[in-house]
Amino acid sequence: GLSEVTAMIESVRKNKEDTTRCKIYLTLQWDRLSIIYCLDTDMLIGCSCFESNFSVVTDSWEGLLKMFRKQAEERLATTIQMNIRITLKHFSKRERNTNMRRDSEGLSEMEQLDSVCFDLWVAGMETTSNTLYWSLLYVLLNRKVLDRVYEELDTKIGSDRIITTTDRPNLNYINATINESQRLANLLPMNISRTITADVVIAGYSIPKDTVITPQISSVMYDPEIFPEPYEFRPERFLESDGSLKKVEELVPFSIGKRQCLGEGLARMELFLFFSNLFNKFHIQFHESNPCPTIEKDCGVTMKAKNFRVVMKERS
Repeated sequence: GLSEVTAMIESVRKNKEDTTRCKIYLTLQWDRLSIIYCLDTDMLIGCSCFESNFSVVTDSWEGLLKMFRKQAEERLATTIQMNIRITLKHFSKRERNTNMRRDSEGLSEMEQLDSVCFDLWVAGMETTSNTLYWSLLYVLLNRKVLDRVYEELDTKIGSDRIITTTDRPNLNYINATINESQRLANLLPMNISRTITADVVIAGYSIPKDTVITPQISSVMYDPEIFPEPYEFRPERFLESDGSLKKVEELVPFSIGKRQCLGEGLARMELFLFFSNLFNKFHIQFHESNPCPTIEKDCGVTMKAKNFRVVMKERS
């Protein structure tokens, strides 16, 4: 976490000009991958309305899987972190010992490794970078929020040192701002499909066992009874009257239950470290070419904002 934060800061500082213009962009371009493609692969392949377009998705996946395999093979031949090397050797050894035997799903050991890498890449990188992208956009569009972010950093940190996770309990407004960014951005308005394991009645509707359902997270995140004026950016929703951080059970960007995101703890840590250090180190404002970017969303695997440019100047 901290090494990545330091690398981010140094990459901005390397520019010799006093003012560094940065084009913020996402790790992956997913415009072509509509959320509908995530629902049920087997079902969609058999539908004529999706059959001609489904290769767009599978081709993108194949390209990523080939990249992961190449990276794994290169790292097996080099000295890298011990835990990573042990993991790669384990998969490689099992592949040799089983003579390419496949599991019940028809996957070999190395294909399983490809899938693990794919899960980590898509679930870990796309979502975190996208949330930071939205956070930056929302904060810069709301001057009062921006001023309060800088005020808290100056009061609680008071220097340009690297902010660590030990500072997190002292930066309540920044935590609230990140929470509100996650709520309003609502990266995954529809979650991954699930199957009902038993007959159930919800709001008077009978849903039989084995029915495939798609949880709609936005129905909670934008519920006006829980979040008044839900389309307004208001970090104060997550603060108590005394300024402490309020726990709101309905904030569910990582979903809920047994199948909620396994990386929630890591993601929250990363969001805090990158967001707080970015604003602690730099004065940030929109570039003059686009002083008021749109908050219109592009639909993909996650909901992303349209690209925008900012000016970043190191704080004294």
